[in-house]
Formats: sequence, structure tokens, C-alpha cells
Amino acid sequence: MVEEVDASASLFGLGDVPNGVVAMVWPLTSICLALLARQLLIIHPVFPCTSLLLILGIGLGLASGFTGLSALGDSTRMWAAIAPELVLYLFLPPLVFSDGLFTNTHYFRRESGLCILLAGPGVVVGCFLVAGFAIAALPDAAPDWKLGAALGAIVSATDPAAVLALLKEVGAEPKLSTVVSGESLLNDGSSVVLFKVAVFLAAGGSPTAEDVLAFLALEVLASPLVGLAFALVVVFWLSRTRDPVVVVALTLAASWACYVCADWLCRGSGVLAVVTSSLVLADLGKLSVTGEGSVALRCVWELAEFLANSMVFSLAGTIIGFELATATGEQVSLADLGLSVALYAYLLASRALVVTLCLGAGRLCGLKQLGWREGVVLWWGGLRGAVGLSLALSLDEYGEQGVLPEGSSKKVLFYVIVTTVLTLTLNGPTTGRLMHAVGLVDRTERQELNRRVMAHIKSVAAASVCAVCEEEGADQAVLESRVLGIFPAGGGAEVVAPAAPWLRTWSKWAEWGVEEEGDNCDDGVEEDALRRYYGSVRSEYLRLRDRRELSSQAALILAGSCDRGMDAVGGAEGTQGVHLLDWAWLCRTELVRRRAPNLSLGKISAWLNRASSLTIGFGWESGSLLRLEVAAAYAAAHRTVRGHFTSALLEEGSGSCSPCSDRVLGVLQALQGESEEKEGEARLYLRSAPELSRRTMANRRAILRVITELEEEVETMEAESAISGGDARDLLGRLSGLRLATCKRTQAIVLDTKKAL
Repeated sequence: MVEEVDASASLFGLGDVPNGVVAMVWPLTSICLALLARQLLIIHPVFPCTSLLLILGIGLGLASGFTGLSALGDSTRMWAAIAPELVLYLFLPPLVFSDGLFTNTHYFRRESGLCILLAGPGVVVGCFLVAGFAIAALPDAAPDWKLGAALGAIVSATDPAAVLALLKEVGAEPKLSTVVSGESLLNDGSSVVLFKVAVFLAAGGSPTAEDVLAFLALEVLASPLVGLAFALVVVFWLSRTRDPVVVVALTLAASWACYVCADWLCRGSGVLAVVTSSLVLADLGKLSVTGEGSVALRCVWELAEFLANSMVFSLAGTIIGFELATATGEQVSLADLGLSVALYAYLLASRALVVTLCLGAGRLCGLKQLGWREGVVLWWGGLRGAVGLSLALSLDEYGEQGVLPEGSSKKVLFYVIVTTVLTLTLNGPTTGRLMHAVGLVDRTERQELNRRVMAHIKSVAAASVCAVCEEEGADQAVLESRVLGIFPAGGGAEVVAPAAPWLRTWSKWAEWGVEEEGDNCDDGVEEDALRRYYGSVRSEYLRLRDRRELSSQAALILAGSCDRGMDAVGGAEGTQGVHLLDWAWLCRTELVRRRAPNLSLGKISAWLNRASSLTIGFGWESGSLLRLEVAAAYAAAHRTVRGHFTSALLEEGSGSCSPCSDRVLGVLQALQGESEEKEGEARLYLRSAPELSRRTMANRRAILRVITELEEEVETMEAESAISGGDARDLLGRLSGLRLATCKRTQAIVLDTKKAL
């Protein structure tokens, strides 16, 4: 047995430290700094977290270069010399996979044409524009067009996480958010492909025509097929497990395995494979992930993305700090800071040109267009982030190995770091102000609805205070002053958190100078109310699915009807006034017909159903049970949402003096009437079905509901130690088998229902 020991390394004077321990010192230190920075910035968001990590990493690198820092210094130097392939293998899979896994695939399909234009031809044009600037203005970093193209490919990868969070916060239309996130997801793959080509040529490669065709075939065709194969395997497995540990571990393993298989075994693009795999799982795989698995999946992948981002930014800062502390001034100097600012300004100009060209090309191709206001936000919101830094780090390691000029690679890394910091600290926080300046976000149309929502929450809080005081014997005046005091006196739309009046945070600076909402109520009230209502109904469908009271197939169909309804709001399909179009879309499909169907299932449909059940876990039935299940869930969801959405907001509107109150009141009343009408149509459809079909569907839904309640009761008793773990597992296994038989073997329920009739 060989013990690896670095005699020069000692941790706090405790003697020799094994190399394995030394290798863990820097990552643990970086994670601790990231957690500290995140916690501090949650309390006082004065600076973007990733930029702060870059600065802390530079400080750590400077300290390691000047003082050594014992084992921490040795660990820092060890990670500063990390292999370039390892940088990409460690950090790219979680960064790319997490973005794709939580993409709204319905909107992504709608806007995929524009996303492909921006991430394909747009990235190529932007790459060569930057290459030309680098050759002319940055000759030390890009002595030829090959290294200039490598720099252009690196800065082409966008990471607009901060902008997406802001778009969600202000309630921007999903179309803009989808284009921003879709471009970022796809251009990760295209920029990595361009980067690999540029590095290969810069290292002295001279490909033939056959080599180019083979490379494109592997990168563009084979890699997505690898990702699709991995995704289908994962979907097949997810459909047959409810264990959240298996769900999380399976997706984590799939992300890295897919990347390694495509990049190393197939010699293709690991990023394109991961993008394809994550999008397929977002579209089909998450339908099989419910309850605890869904919550665990989101939490773990947010953690993985946070750790990968933190490590990349901290590592980049550490390498630059270490080089500044140990270099003689020949590689990176303060004069490069001014060139980095010039590169940032040029990136803004080239980004404006690329966005303009892509929007114009999309208009010529007949794609759904963004307006000039959305184009301005798309231009300014093209932030740079962890993917570009990962590529720059790998380029730097190629320089360390002598594959590329070391001085050029160091300067490229420095330029990328500075431009990334500038986009995060200047573009990100000011995007909100820009959106208000161009009139993209009109909060006037939402003011009255927001006031009613907040008033409803306040009334719920008041009722809760009364009930708790009566039960606990507490002082109602104290609870009202503490709990109800967080709500504005007028029931406004914003909850004011206690804070020092002089505190002006960086994130709030983006909203300085924005005028208060006026008293005019524009035509956007109907659209806003419809979007909120569709969102509530969609959430109710998913809640029924999570409780296993609705099949995954029916949930997919119903969620799609809400998406189509939201598409029609304010669009060409929409009409003036308040109209719910989701039921009309369902009636136009083959899944729900005007005439209630019988229970017949042909041989071809049965074969397709079995094939679908085998691959993705649920069947595409064409018989009546699915159609009746959809109609019943539609009626139930609209009844539930109407009770806690329109009715509650109508009650909170009494006594309002807002100029928009009468307009909003009319919209809510019209929406309530429309919902009641559509629910009536769904129930009429159910009543028109043959009695056997109706009773079979009711029996099936009742069985699944009882199974869910029993599972919850058994899990509660097991947690309270009222039943042994073995007995609980045995009973839960039997219930799971009964659920599977109920979902898959409908013919047995039909026969039992016939006997009962």
C-alpha cells in the first residue's frame, strides 16, 4: 500500500498531509465562501453573487501566490493546474442539464425557430465579429484568426439567469423569457462546437474535407441521438419508480454519463447530447416525477447548478489572482484592464447587430416575431456566465500544457473574466430599469388585480389570527399588529419588508426613477386576468396528478389545453373580451370529441397503447376512459379554481376606490360566468356518455383516490412508529400493485362494473 504524502504541505502545523486531503482543501474553502456570499447577499443584495465569488477567488489566488497559505496554497496551485478536459467534464453537464430540465417545452417549441437563428447563425456571425476585433485590438491574445475565433466562441455563450429571474419577477410575457432561455441553452452547444474547431486549428490541425464532414456528422447528428437514447432510458426508469432518491440519482448520473459517452466514446458534442437529453426529460420525464420526487429533483438540481457556478467563478478568479501574484507583468498587466473594457463595449455593439439580423431573418422566414422592445431587452440581457468561463479555463490549461501560446491563453482568460463581471454587474441589475424605460412592463394593468390578491391574502391572515388566538388563548391585538402589519394599509400589491430607510441595494437601484403607476386602466386587464386564471387551472391539474387522482397522459393533455389557451390570449386566435378557449381546443382534438365515446379499443390502438406504456410509462389510449377522465378533471379543476380565484377576488373588491375597480370587477364577473359555462359543457359531455362508461370511469377514479388516502395514512403511521417498517413497506407495495393494475388493466374494471349494473 502506497501512501501519497506531500512533505511540504502541512495543515495548521499538524504534520504531513496526504495529497488527497490537499486536493479537497480548495474546493471546500470555495464552497464555504460561496455559501457565506449567498447568505449575505440574500440579506443585503448589494452585488451579484457570482461577481463577488470572482473577486474572492482573485483574493484567494493573490494570497496563495504571495504567502503560500500552507495546505490551502498547495491546493490552490493544484487546482490552478487542472486538466482542461476535466474542467469541461466537471462543470458543463450540471450547468447545461439544469437549464434544459426546467425549460417550459411548450413555449420552447413555439419559439424554437428564433432560438435556433440566434444560437446558430447568430453565434457564428458574433464569433467572427469578435475575432476580427481581437486580431485588430488584442494582438497579444489573438495573434491570428484561429485564437480570435476561440475568444469569439467563448464570449458567445450567454448565461442570462439574473435576467430570467427579473423577467419572472415583473411578470413579463413567457415568449420573451423563452427566447432568452432557449437561446442560452442552444448557444451553449454551438459555442462549444466552434470552440473545439478553433482550438484544433490553433493547435496546428489541418483537416481534410472528409474530416470536416465526419466532424459535423458526429457533432450535429450523432450527439443528439446519444442524448435521445439516454433520455428514453431515463424516462422508462422514472415511470416505474416513486423513490425520490432513485429519481435524483438517476438524473444526476444521466447528465454526466450522457456527456462522457457523447464526447469521449462517440467523439461528438457532449453539450448537444446533454441539451437534447434534458429537453426530452423536461417534456416527458417530469410527468412521471410527482410528490416528493418533484421537490427533491428541483432542490438537488438547483444545488448542483449553484455549486458548479460557484466553483467555476471561484476557480477563474483564483487562477487570475495567482497569475497576478507570480507573473512578471509579461502575461497579464493592468493595461489589459482597459482593453477588456473596450472588448465589453464591442461585445454590446456586435450583440446589437446580431440580434437585429436574426430578428430581421425571422421576419423574412415568417417566424413569430418579437417587437423592438423585446429586442432591446434581448440585446442588453445577453449576460456571460459559467459556461464561457469553463471554456476559458480549459483554454488556459491548453496554454499551460504548451498546446497553445501560454501568454495568449492567460490574456484570453483575463478578458473573459472582466467582460463577464461587467455584464453581471452592469447589464443584469439595470435590465429592470431598461424594461420600464422602453415601456415593456406596464404595471398599471396589474395594479388592481394585485391589490385584490393581496387583500385576499390579508383576509386569510386575519381569519387565521382569530382562530389561533381563540385556540391558544393569545392576545389578538399583538398578533394583528405583528402579522397584519406587514401588509400595506391600502391592501396594495407589494409587501413591505422591514428595512432601514436609507438602505439602497444594488438590485433596487434598477427600479430608481420609475414613475408610480397612473390611474389609467388599459386593455391589458382581460389578458392579465386570463393568464392568471389559466395558470391556476394548470396548477390544479398538476396537483391532481401529484395526488395520483389524474393520469399522466390526461394531465399532459389538460396542461396542453391551458398552454394553448394562453397562446391565444392577445394573439391572432384570441378575441376581444373574456373567452376561455381551452375547452374548444380539447373538443377539436381526437382525445375529447363532441359525442361521448364507447369503451371499444381497436387492435391497433391497443398495440400503440402497450408500446407507449413500455417506453414512457403511460399509454396513449383512444377509448372512452381517457376522454371521460379529461372531461371530469376539466370540470373539477375549473370548479376548484373558480372558488379560490374569481370568487375570492370578487369578495375583496368591495369598497375599492381605484379607477380600475369597476373595470376589473366586470372582467372577473365575466371570467366567472365563462368558467361556469365551460364547466357546464364538460358535465354535459359526461352525462351524454353511456352509463357503463360513466360508471367505469367513476369507479376507476374512486379506487385511485382511496389508494392515495391509504398510502398517506400508512406513511403517517410509519412516521409515528404506530406500524412496523416491514408491515408498512408490505402494505405500500400492495397498494402500489393495486394502483398499477387499476391504471393498466381497465378491462377488469369494466367487467366488474357490468356485474354491478
